[in-house]
Amino acid sequence: MDRLLEIILPVCFVLFLLLVVISQYTKPDIEVIVMYSIGSFISLVSYLIVLKSDSYNLHIITYYIASTYIFLFFTYIGAITHPNALATSVVVLLALLPLLIPDNFFRVNGFILLFFIIYSVTTFIVKPFNIALNDVINLTCFTTIGFILGNNYRHIKLISFDNQRELKDNEHIDFLTKLPNRRLMYLRIKESENVINDGININGVLMMDIDYFKLYNDSKGHIEGDICLKTISRLFIKIASEKQLDFFRYGGEEFIAFYYGIDEEKLDNIAYYILDEIRKLKIEFRESENSILTLSLGYTFSKPNNNVDTNYLIDISDKALYLAKNGGRNCVKKI
Repeated sequence: MDRLLEIILPVCFVLFLLLVVISQYTKPDIEVIVMYSIGSFISLVSYLIVLKSDSYNLHIITYYIASTYIFLFFTYIGAITHPNALATSVVVLLALLPLLIPDNFFRVNGFILLFFIIYSVTTFIVKPFNIALNDVINLTCFTTIGFILGNNYRHIKLISFDNQRELKDNEHIDFLTKLPNRRLMYLRIKESENVINDGININGVLMMDIDYFKLYNDSKGHIEGDICLKTISRLFIKIASEKQLDFFRYGGEEFIAFYYGIDEEKLDNIAYYILDEIRKLKIEFRESENSILTLSLGYTFSKPNNNVDTNYLIDISDKALYLAKNGGRNCVKKI
Protein backbone atom coordinates (compact mmCIF):
# COMPACT_ATOMS: atom_id res chain seq x y z
CA MET A 1 0.00 0.00 0.00
CA ASP A 2 2.90 2.39 0.71
CA ARG A 3 4.12 1.75 -2.84
CA LEU A 4 0.75 2.89 -4.20
CA LEU A 5 0.83 6.05 -2.08
CA GLU A 6 4.41 6.70 -3.20
CA ILE A 7 2.86 7.11 -6.67
CA ILE A 8 -0.41 8.86 -5.74
CA LEU A 9 1.08 11.51 -3.42
CA PRO A 10 3.67 12.88 -5.90
CA VAL A 11 0.94 12.98 -8.55
CA CYS A 12 -1.27 15.00 -6.17
CA PHE A 13 1.64 17.32 -5.42
CA VAL A 14 2.28 17.95 -9.12
CA LEU A 15 -1.42 18.48 -9.87
CA PHE A 16 -1.89 20.96 -7.02
CA LEU A 17 1.28 22.75 -8.09
CA LEU A 18 0.04 22.97 -11.68
CA LEU A 19 -3.27 24.35 -10.43
CA VAL A 20 -1.38 27.05 -8.52
CA VAL A 21 0.52 27.97 -11.69
CA ILE A 22 -2.59 27.89 -13.90
CA SER A 23 -4.50 30.00 -11.39
CA GLN A 24 -2.06 32.85 -12.04
CA TYR A 25 -3.65 33.13 -15.48
CA THR A 26 -7.27 32.19 -14.73
CA LYS A 27 -7.43 34.51 -11.67
CA PRO A 28 -9.81 32.46 -9.47
CA ASP A 29 -10.83 33.50 -5.95
CA ILE A 30 -7.97 33.82 -3.50
CA GLU A 31 -9.52 31.01 -1.41
CA VAL A 32 -9.05 28.58 -4.30
CA ILE A 33 -5.39 29.52 -4.75
CA VAL A 34 -4.78 29.05 -1.02
CA MET A 35 -6.41 25.60 -1.14
CA TYR A 36 -4.26 24.62 -4.13
CA SER A 37 -1.14 25.73 -2.26
CA ILE A 38 -2.10 23.91 0.95
CA GLY A 39 -2.90 20.76 -1.05
CA SER A 40 0.50 20.89 -2.73
CA PHE A 41 2.24 21.31 0.63
CA ILE A 42 0.31 18.49 2.36
CA SER A 43 0.92 16.12 -0.58
CA LEU A 44 4.66 16.82 -0.47
CA VAL A 45 4.97 16.42 3.31
CA SER A 46 2.85 13.25 3.26
CA TYR A 47 5.02 11.78 0.51
CA LEU A 48 8.23 12.52 2.42
CA ILE A 49 6.81 10.94 5.60
CA VAL A 50 5.74 7.77 3.76
CA LEU A 51 9.08 7.62 1.96
CA LYS A 52 11.43 8.31 4.87
CA SER A 53 9.66 7.08 8.00
CA ASP A 54 9.34 3.43 9.08
CA SER A 55 6.72 4.24 11.75
CA TYR A 56 3.42 2.49 10.99
CA ASN A 57 1.46 4.83 13.30
CA LEU A 58 2.95 7.90 11.65
CA HIS A 59 1.98 6.54 8.24
CA ILE A 60 -1.62 5.97 9.39
CA ILE A 61 -1.87 9.51 10.80
CA THR A 62 -0.46 10.86 7.53
CA TYR A 63 -3.07 8.95 5.51
CA TYR A 64 -5.90 10.39 7.60
CA ILE A 65 -4.59 13.98 7.44
CA ALA A 66 -4.04 13.85 3.67
CA SER A 67 -7.44 12.20 3.10
CA THR A 68 -9.19 14.79 5.26
CA TYR A 69 -7.70 17.68 3.33
CA ILE A 70 -8.47 16.12 -0.07
CA PHE A 71 -12.05 15.50 1.08
CA LEU A 72 -12.46 19.11 2.24
CA PHE A 73 -10.96 20.33 -1.04
CA PHE A 74 -13.31 18.17 -3.14
CA THR A 75 -16.27 19.22 -1.00
CA TYR A 76 -15.41 22.86 -1.61
CA ILE A 77 -15.03 22.32 -5.36
CA GLY A 78 -17.95 19.88 -5.75
CA ALA A 79 -20.53 21.57 -3.56
CA ILE A 80 -19.73 25.14 -2.68
CA THR A 81 -18.16 26.45 -5.92
CA HIS A 82 -20.41 24.36 -8.24
CA PRO A 83 -23.80 24.17 -6.49
CA ASN A 84 -25.68 23.33 -9.68
CA ALA A 85 -23.53 20.39 -10.78
CA LEU A 86 -23.43 16.77 -9.65
CA ALA A 87 -20.40 15.83 -7.60
CA THR A 88 -17.96 13.28 -9.06
CA SER A 89 -14.64 13.76 -7.25
CA VAL A 90 -16.07 13.20 -3.74
CA VAL A 91 -17.93 10.12 -4.94
CA VAL A 92 -14.74 8.60 -6.35
CA LEU A 93 -12.77 9.56 -3.24
CA LEU A 94 -15.17 7.82 -0.83
CA ALA A 95 -15.10 4.70 -3.01
CA LEU A 96 -11.27 4.61 -3.00
CA LEU A 97 -10.51 5.56 0.61
CA PRO A 98 -11.22 2.08 2.06
CA LEU A 99 -8.55 0.75 -0.32
CA LEU A 100 -6.01 3.47 0.43
CA ILE A 101 -6.01 3.53 4.24
CA PRO A 102 -4.47 0.33 5.70
CA ASP A 103 -6.17 0.63 9.08
CA ASN A 104 -8.70 -1.49 10.98
CA PHE A 105 -12.33 -1.93 9.94
CA PHE A 106 -14.01 0.37 12.46
CA ARG A 107 -11.65 3.36 12.15
CA VAL A 108 -11.60 3.40 8.35
CA ASN A 109 -15.33 2.91 7.91
CA GLY A 110 -16.15 5.33 10.73
CA PHE A 111 -13.86 7.91 9.11
CA ILE A 112 -15.60 7.48 5.73
CA LEU A 113 -19.05 7.53 7.30
CA LEU A 114 -18.20 10.88 8.91
CA PHE A 115 -17.18 12.25 5.51
CA PHE A 116 -20.42 10.92 4.02
CA ILE A 117 -22.53 12.71 6.65
CA ILE A 118 -20.59 15.99 6.32
CA TYR A 119 -20.89 16.04 2.55
CA SER A 120 -24.56 15.01 2.56
CA VAL A 121 -25.50 17.81 4.97
CA THR A 122 -23.38 20.32 3.03
CA THR A 123 -24.86 19.43 -0.35
CA PHE A 124 -28.45 19.73 0.91
CA ILE A 125 -27.60 23.16 2.34
CA VAL A 126 -25.92 24.66 -0.72
CA LYS A 127 -27.45 22.79 -3.66
CA PRO A 128 -30.97 22.59 -5.10
CA PHE A 129 -32.89 19.67 -3.60
CA ASN A 130 -32.99 17.49 -6.77
CA ILE A 131 -29.26 17.83 -7.40
CA ALA A 132 -28.45 17.28 -3.72
CA LEU A 133 -30.64 14.16 -3.66
CA ASN A 134 -28.89 12.73 -6.73
CA ASP A 135 -25.54 13.52 -5.12
CA VAL A 136 -26.45 11.65 -1.95
CA ILE A 137 -27.82 8.66 -3.90
CA ASN A 138 -24.61 8.45 -5.94
CA LEU A 139 -22.55 8.92 -2.79
CA THR A 140 -24.46 6.14 -0.99
CA CYS A 141 -23.90 3.68 -3.85
CA PHE A 142 -20.20 4.37 -4.24
CA THR A 143 -19.53 4.54 -0.51
CA THR A 144 -21.18 1.12 -0.12
CA ILE A 145 -19.04 -0.24 -2.94
CA GLY A 146 -16.00 1.25 -1.20
CA PHE A 147 -16.93 -0.44 2.08
CA ILE A 148 -17.31 -3.83 0.39
CA LEU A 149 -14.16 -3.58 -1.71
CA GLY A 150 -12.10 -2.18 1.17
CA ASN A 151 -13.20 -4.84 3.63
CA ASN A 152 -12.62 -7.63 1.10
CA TYR A 153 -9.20 -6.20 0.29
CA ARG A 154 -8.19 -6.06 3.96
CA HIS A 155 -9.44 -9.62 4.46
CA ILE A 156 -7.45 -10.89 1.47
CA LYS A 157 -4.39 -8.97 2.62
CA LEU A 158 -4.70 -10.44 6.13
CA ILE A 159 -4.97 -13.97 4.74
CA SER A 160 -1.97 -13.30 2.52
CA PHE A 161 0.01 -11.98 5.49
CA ASP A 162 -0.90 -15.02 7.60
CA ASN A 163 0.09 -17.36 4.77
CA GLN A 164 3.40 -15.60 4.27
CA ARG A 165 4.09 -15.70 8.01
CA GLU A 166 3.22 -19.40 8.12
CA LEU A 167 5.51 -20.12 5.17
CA LYS A 168 8.30 -18.17 6.83
CA ASP A 169 7.74 -20.05 10.09
CA ASN A 170 7.76 -23.36 8.22
CA GLU A 171 11.15 -22.48 6.77
CA HIS A 172 12.59 -22.51 10.28
CA ILE A 173 10.37 -24.99 12.15
CA ASP A 174 10.48 -28.75 11.78
CA PHE A 175 7.03 -29.90 10.65
CA LEU A 176 6.90 -33.03 12.81
CA THR A 177 8.49 -31.97 16.10
CA LYS A 178 7.72 -28.21 15.98
CA LEU A 179 11.30 -27.61 17.07
CA PRO A 180 13.50 -25.10 15.23
CA ASN A 181 15.24 -26.82 12.35
CA ARG A 182 18.82 -26.86 11.11
CA ARG A 183 18.28 -23.79 8.93
CA LEU A 184 17.33 -21.71 11.97
CA MET A 185 20.25 -23.22 13.89
CA TYR A 186 22.70 -21.75 11.40
CA LEU A 187 20.92 -18.39 11.58
CA ARG A 188 21.33 -18.46 15.38
CA ILE A 189 25.02 -19.19 14.94
CA LYS A 190 25.34 -16.19 12.65
CA GLU A 191 23.42 -13.99 15.10
CA SER A 192 25.63 -15.17 17.93
CA GLU A 193 28.74 -14.23 15.97
CA ASN A 194 27.33 -10.76 15.33
CA VAL A 195 26.60 -10.07 19.03
CA ILE A 196 29.58 -11.86 20.51
CA ASN A 197 30.75 -8.72 22.28
CA ASP A 198 27.39 -8.37 24.05
CA GLY A 199 28.03 -11.47 26.15
CA ILE A 200 25.19 -13.60 24.74
CA ASN A 201 27.23 -15.84 22.46
CA ILE A 202 26.95 -19.63 22.39
CA ASN A 203 29.21 -21.05 25.11
CA GLY A 204 28.10 -24.67 25.11
CA VAL A 205 26.75 -27.24 22.67
CA LEU A 206 24.89 -30.45 23.52
CA MET A 207 24.42 -33.15 20.88
CA MET A 208 21.77 -35.82 21.57
CA ASP A 209 20.78 -39.04 19.85
CA ILE A 210 17.86 -41.35 20.71
CA ASP A 211 19.29 -44.77 21.48
CA TYR A 212 18.44 -47.51 18.95
CA PHE A 213 15.74 -45.37 17.38
CA LYS A 214 15.89 -47.27 14.08
CA LEU A 215 15.12 -50.49 15.95
CA TYR A 216 12.29 -48.69 17.80
CA ASN A 217 10.87 -47.47 14.50
CA ASP A 218 11.10 -50.91 12.89
CA SER A 219 9.52 -52.72 15.84
CA LYS A 220 6.81 -50.18 16.72
CA GLY A 221 6.10 -48.73 13.30
CA HIS A 222 6.63 -45.26 11.88
CA ILE A 223 3.50 -43.80 13.47
CA GLU A 224 4.74 -44.73 16.94
CA GLY A 225 8.16 -43.45 15.94
CA ASP A 226 6.68 -40.07 15.06
CA ILE A 227 4.73 -39.96 18.33
CA CYS A 228 7.96 -40.71 20.19
CA LEU A 229 9.79 -37.84 18.45
CA LYS A 230 6.93 -35.47 19.25
CA THR A 231 6.91 -36.51 22.92
CA ILE A 232 10.65 -35.97 23.31
CA SER A 233 10.46 -32.65 21.44
CA ARG A 234 7.75 -31.38 23.80
CA LEU A 235 10.06 -32.22 26.68
CA PHE A 236 12.89 -30.30 25.01
CA ILE A 237 10.63 -27.27 24.53
CA LYS A 238 9.78 -27.39 28.24
CA ILE A 239 13.44 -27.70 29.24
CA ALA A 240 14.40 -24.85 26.89
CA SER A 241 12.01 -22.51 28.72
CA GLU A 242 13.50 -23.50 32.08
CA LYS A 243 17.20 -23.46 31.18
CA GLN A 244 19.33 -21.16 29.03
CA LEU A 245 19.01 -23.41 25.99
CA ASP A 246 17.84 -23.43 22.40
CA PHE A 247 16.93 -26.87 21.03
CA PHE A 248 17.00 -27.78 17.32
CA ARG A 249 16.20 -30.91 15.39
CA TYR A 250 19.54 -31.72 13.83
CA GLY A 251 18.26 -34.54 11.65
CA GLY A 252 16.43 -37.84 12.09
CA GLU A 253 16.66 -38.82 15.76
CA GLU A 254 19.48 -36.36 16.47
CA PHE A 255 18.96 -33.12 18.35
CA ILE A 256 21.25 -30.28 19.29
CA ALA A 257 21.03 -27.57 21.93
CA PHE A 258 22.92 -24.30 22.40
CA TYR A 259 23.82 -23.07 25.86
CA TYR A 260 24.21 -19.31 26.40
CA GLY A 261 25.12 -19.32 30.08
CA ILE A 262 28.59 -18.77 31.48
CA ASP A 263 28.44 -21.38 34.27
CA GLU A 264 30.12 -24.61 33.18
CA GLU A 265 28.92 -26.53 36.24
CA LYS A 266 25.35 -25.57 35.45
CA LEU A 267 25.75 -27.01 31.95
CA ASP A 268 27.06 -30.26 33.48
CA ASN A 269 23.91 -30.48 35.60
CA ILE A 270 21.68 -29.69 32.62
CA ALA A 271 23.19 -32.53 30.59
CA TYR A 272 22.40 -35.11 33.27
CA TYR A 273 19.02 -33.49 33.91
CA ILE A 274 18.04 -34.00 30.25
CA LEU A 275 18.94 -37.69 30.39
CA ASP A 276 17.02 -38.15 33.64
CA GLU A 277 13.91 -36.41 32.23
CA ILE A 278 14.00 -38.66 29.15
CA ARG A 279 14.06 -41.73 31.40
CA LYS A 280 11.12 -40.33 33.40
CA LEU A 281 9.03 -40.34 30.23
CA LYS A 282 9.16 -44.15 30.45
CA ILE A 283 8.52 -44.67 26.77
CA GLU A 284 8.19 -48.44 26.45
CA PHE A 285 10.89 -50.13 24.35
CA ARG A 286 11.20 -53.80 25.27
CA GLU A 287 13.86 -54.47 22.66
CA SER A 288 16.30 -52.11 24.39
CA GLU A 289 18.62 -52.95 27.28
CA ASN A 290 16.55 -50.89 29.75
CA SER A 291 13.07 -51.70 28.36
CA ILE A 292 12.48 -47.95 27.99
CA LEU A 293 13.66 -45.41 25.46
CA THR A 294 16.89 -43.63 26.43
CA LEU A 295 19.20 -40.96 25.11
CA SER A 296 22.94 -40.60 24.54
CA LEU A 297 24.37 -37.11 25.02
CA GLY A 298 27.70 -35.52 24.24
CA TYR A 299 28.56 -31.94 25.02
CA THR A 300 31.30 -29.38 25.28
CA PHE A 301 31.77 -25.96 26.88
CA SER A 302 33.97 -22.99 26.13
CA LYS A 303 34.53 -20.02 28.40
CA PRO A 304 32.99 -16.83 26.98
CA ASN A 305 36.32 -15.01 26.65
CA ASN A 306 37.74 -17.81 24.48
CA ASN A 307 35.59 -16.74 21.50
CA VAL A 308 35.60 -20.26 20.07
CA ASP A 309 33.80 -20.80 16.75
CA THR A 310 30.39 -22.41 17.29
CA ASN A 311 30.88 -24.84 14.41
CA TYR A 312 34.00 -26.07 16.18
CA LEU A 313 31.96 -26.61 19.36
CA ILE A 314 29.40 -28.60 17.33
CA ASP A 315 32.16 -30.77 15.94
CA ILE A 316 33.57 -31.41 19.45
CA SER A 317 30.14 -32.20 20.92
CA ASP A 318 29.53 -34.61 18.04
CA LYS A 319 32.74 -36.43 18.97
CA ALA A 320 31.55 -36.50 22.59
CA LEU A 321 28.24 -38.01 21.45
CA TYR A 322 30.19 -40.69 19.56
CA LEU A 323 32.00 -41.55 22.80
CA ALA A 324 28.65 -41.79 24.63
CA LYS A 325 27.20 -44.13 22.01
CA ASN A 326 30.31 -46.33 22.07
CA GLY A 327 30.42 -46.22 25.86
CA GLY A 328 27.21 -48.14 26.37
CA ARG A 329 24.64 -45.43 25.41
CA ASN A 330 22.15 -43.96 27.90
CA CYS A 331 24.99 -41.83 29.23
CA VAL A 332 26.69 -38.43 29.08
CA LYS A 333 30.16 -37.72 27.74
CA LYS A 334 31.97 -34.40 27.76
CA ILE A 335 34.99 -33.17 25.85
